[in-house]
Order: sequence, then structure tokens, then C-alpha cells
Amino acid sequence: MRFAERMPKGEVARPAELWQFYIDTCEDYTARGLTYASDTLPAVSSIMSTMSLGLGEYYAGTWEYGLLISLQWEAMNTKDCVRHENYVAPSWSWASRSGAVMWYMQEIKPSIAGEAHDFATIVDVSCTLATADPYGKISASHLTLEGFTTTMSIESMEMLEPDG
Repeated sequence: MRFAERMPKGEVARPAELWQFYIDTCEDYTARGLTYASDTLPAVSSIMSTMSLGLGEYYAGTWEYGLLISLQWEAMNTKDCVRHENYVAPSWSWASRSGAVMWYMQEIKPSIAGEAHDFATIVDVSCTLATADPYGKISASHLTLEGFTTTMSIESMEMLEPDG
């Protein structure tokens, strides 16, 4: 299906609809692969700009709306998803890696993406643009979270197979 046909319709799409569209777009986009890692963010900048009115500030491939939930991406296959050799995006952004990424949306409803969550709070986030495009390349970034931590241990390596 073409991009324009999948975009939420209406004069002002609800943030939850736009956010779901954003997640679907990222999953589809990362599965396609790029020749040059440096094109990761510029290649989707025009698509991301269409969502700006409903999702707030943009940070290296992620949005202010649903930012905590958006950080919960993971590689579809960790063997094929490697960190870019040169800086493209911060480690907390899906754009920091090559290869397909996904979000486990079965447990996350788009309607709650923009709500406050009790597991963490965003204290500060910023990105330094590398060009005039607010949705394109960045040269630096940081994210500060506040939340709970706990001690964990892995009892069986069997659960980590097949892709780590």
C-alpha cells in the first residue's frame, strides 16, 4: 500500500493515529535497508515532517508524543542489526542501527502512547541538527530518564537463542 493511502485521514489526525502510523512507517522503512547509513534520517525527513503538527518535537527519528514507548524498539534479528560505523543517531533511536526494527505493539495501545507512565520519566532530551532540516541529520544528542532499576540475572542462555 502506498504511503499516502496509509496516512491517517482528516483535517487533524488524532495523535494516537499518527503515532501508530509513525511506528508502522519505521518498521516498514528499516526493513528495506539503505546503501548509505548517513541517509537514514534524511531519507524519511519528508514523511516525518507530515506528522509534526500532531506529535510535538522531533528527536532523531522519535517524537515527543509517545517518546517513552518509542524507545522500546528492538532489532528483528540482532545478527543483521548493527550500530552504524559513523554517528547517525543516538543509541536510543532506531536510526542508530542498520536492519529491521520492531515494537511489540500487542501490549501497547497507541491511545496510551502519549500518557504519563509510572516506569520512567523523561527529564531532558535534545538533538543538535547537522543541517537546516529539522527532520534530517544530527550531530549530537542526549536523553536523560528518571526511573526505577533492579538487579536481574539470566538463568538460562537457552532463552537468548537464536539471535542473541
